[in-house]
Amino acid sequence: MIAAFLFTGMLWISAHGPEKESVDALTRAIRVDPGNARLYLRRAELLRHCRRFQDALDDVERCLLLDPEAVDAHLTEASTLHDMGEMEQALLAVDRSLGRTSNATSARVLRARILGRMRRHEEAVREYDSVLSALARPSPDLYLERLEAQAERFPRDDEKALAGLEQGMKKLGPIVALELPALDLEIRLQRFDPALARVERLRRIAPRCDQWLVNKGKVLASAGRSDEARRSFLDALALLQSAPRKTSLRSVLTVQAREALSVLEGGSRP
Repeated sequence: MIAAFLFTGMLWISAHGPEKESVDALTRAIRVDPGNARLYLRRAELLRHCRRFQDALDDVERCLLLDPEAVDAHLTEASTLHDMGEMEQALLAVDRSLGRTSNATSARVLRARILGRMRRHEEAVREYDSVLSALARPSPDLYLERLEAQAERFPRDDEKALAGLEQGMKKLGPIVALELPALDLEIRLQRFDPALARVERLRRIAPRCDQWLVNKGKVLASAGRSDEARRSFLDALALLQSAPRKTSLRSVLTVQAREALSVLEGGSRP
């Protein structure tokens, strides 16, 4: 009964959760049912989150001794080795998990991350491409991870990077986390009118006027439209200074707007 309860995942963990208590509870359950391979695998995951990596690997080994067909054991092993920074071993483990694990998508994502950390960026990009094309609603973070790998492998190909972000927004809709790097790329590509149109879309989906006025000012300044940029930065500063609550983001935006105005007043582009 105890083992069944634990295995269904009723124990929760978080960065501030009772990880030690959860590990201790699983240890007690293992004493009750020492032949249950799944309990060792569950404890291995908890130990990994606690950064007790060698203990986690020991539990993976015990799990596989009890059940050589434990489908997710190699994925847990690979995740642990990745967290330890042992990328060569992690890649071998994740490759062993492919075709066996019940969570092939997680294995593919982990494989892409491992390849990226091994600086095998072209392979990492291909792995991300495969995962992203297969998922109906991937996490926006995966597009950003691919963007990072693309920047390492194709540092001058802003067109390719922008196309990858647009692919994500076509699938997921307008998401600020993807729109902002896309805006930076459009500025680098000197596509100022599309960049301004993107700022307007961002303003509609996330109505923080001060933030988008600063971004609009950056686009206009990059386009050489100094008077319009100056007005946008001044309008942003007026909103920022009248805001009832100061936040770290507003502080950053204030600094950015003032620095940009200083550059404009000096007669050069930011």
